[in-house]
Amino acid sequence: MKKLFVIMAALLLTFGAGAQDKEMKGFQFGVNYRAEFVNMIHSQESANLSLGYRINRGNYVGLQSGYVFKGSTWIDADPGEYAYRGIPLRAEYTHYFGLGKTRRHSIYAGAEAGGMFVNYYNGFGMIFDGDAQIPASLAVNKVIPYAGIKTGLDFNIADFTHLQLGITINYIGYGVSAGFTF
Repeated sequence: MKKLFVIMAALLLTFGAGAQDKEMKGFQFGVNYRAEFVNMIHSQESANLSLGYRINRGNYVGLQSGYVFKGSTWIDADPGEYAYRGIPLRAEYTHYFGLGKTRRHSIYAGAEAGGMFVNYYNGFGMIFDGDAQIPASLAVNKVIPYAGIKTGLDFNIADFTHLQLGITINYIGYGVSAGFTF
């Protein structure tokens, strides 16, 4: 068993060393989980997919979309919390700063801009049916603009898979993300 483990480790190291000669470019996609906070009460959690093009080893441009499956935020000026679901759509640019001689792992920095399409309930209103008053929830659709910067670490797990851990800072708060790129 130990011999098999040593052979597999040697093969993985050999494959990794051979791939470092190539320039990384071409189509790239990734998936990530992101949690963003305005304060300890208002936050959102989302799963995202990023599709784009890696221009060279250092530059990536793409589009990012996903689904906000848990949101509670500041959407309107009215007091109170509004739970919502949403779809973010953002353009992104990322620059990778390679670490070490092989530049296998890197630190990344970038920017994102776009919007989030949300649907939420803005309290309750009353529908008048003759003399009867019937409570009704008031659904609202809205586009929330988004602009922010991001930074983090990119770990090369295999030659085609990278683990990314990062932080985001946008004009309304901050967040953390974790995901994989291929």
